[in-house]
Amino acid sequence: MTTIQAQVPEPPARQVAELAKQENVSLDQIVSIALAYQVSAWRKRDTISERAKRGSWEKFDQVMSKVRDVPPCPATRSRRADAPKPRRIHAESRPPADSFLRHGENIPERKD
Repeated sequence: MTTIQAQVPEPPARQVAELAKQENVSLDQIVSIALAYQVSAWRKRDTISERAKRGSWEKFDQVMSKVRDVPPCPATRSRRADAPKPRRIHAESRPPADSFLRHGENIPERKD
């Protein structure tokens, strides 16, 4: 372990001491945990920032152009409390499980 001496304003020092007493742990443990948490957050922010720089809107648009333009399945939409319940689709009206549509194929009309 390394010893670090730091100047800390009185209010946060008092709060940390109270928290350590409340949690029944040492002041050193609280400060070590808080420091580790903050350093981790800063590193994560830097990692995300670096990854964002590698991204491109052109690649995003290229990938998104492959997604079919169809409304979401009723089971995957989030429902509002006042929304009507979705209708049950009977097994005989569903397409077979192995009939996945590929990009560019026509989507069959829904039979009500």
